[in-house]
Amino acid sequence: MLKPHAPASPSPPSAPHPVPGTPRTFGARGVFATLALSLSLSLSACAMEQTPRFDSDAWKAQRGVAAKDNTRGGMLAAMEAVVQPGMSRDAVLALLGEPDTRDAETGIDTYELGVAKFGVDEEYYEIRYRDGKVESRQWQRR
Repeated sequence: MLKPHAPASPSPPSAPHPVPGTPRTFGARGVFATLALSLSLSLSACAMEQTPRFDSDAWKAQRGVAAKDNTRGGMLAAMEAVVQPGMSRDAVLALLGEPDTRDAETGIDTYELGVAKFGVDEEYYEIRYRDGKVESRQWQRR
């Protein structure tokens, strides 16, 4: 008669089942994964910076300032968050003040932004109106 073939190596003992109510321990891999997740969440939170509040008075104070001293460029993100297509020109003027130049024929107001932080080009921002409302806005260099 043939005997059943025994396995070449015994199967490893099964891991003990955790007892309810006992704390679970994490190995080095679990700790590393937790730290990696925490780091990635922290970095993504930094990348999602909130747009700073727009300071209307600081913007208006830059009118007529020399290009090298004009700080409006640093306020651009906050300004774009408040000046939106469809706004009336009166509402924009209340926020930004009178433009540095106005072309009534084309309906474009231009606000000087100064010189780029690491550049030599002057920057400016154009707001185009149609029927007294913001139609488009764009940042430019010259």
